Amino acid sequence: MPNRMISSDSSEKKRRAAAARARFDKVALKIASEHRFGGPDAEITEIEIMEEATRLVREALKG
Repeated sequence: MPNRMISSDSSEKKRRAAAARARFDKVALKIASEHRFGGPDAEITEIEIMEEATRLVREALKG
C-alpha cells in the first residue's frame, strides 16, 4: 500500500510540473509574439522569464 501512495505522489508532481511547463510555454510564445524579448525597449528580459518559469516549476513540484 505505501508504494501506491509514493507512485501517486510522483504522478501528481509530474502532472503539476507538466502543467506549469505548459503555462510557461504559452506565456513565452505570447511574449515572443509581442516582440518583448531583448533589445533596449524590452519590457522583460529572457532571464526574468526563465526565473519565473523556475519559480512556477518549483511551486508545482512542492504540491
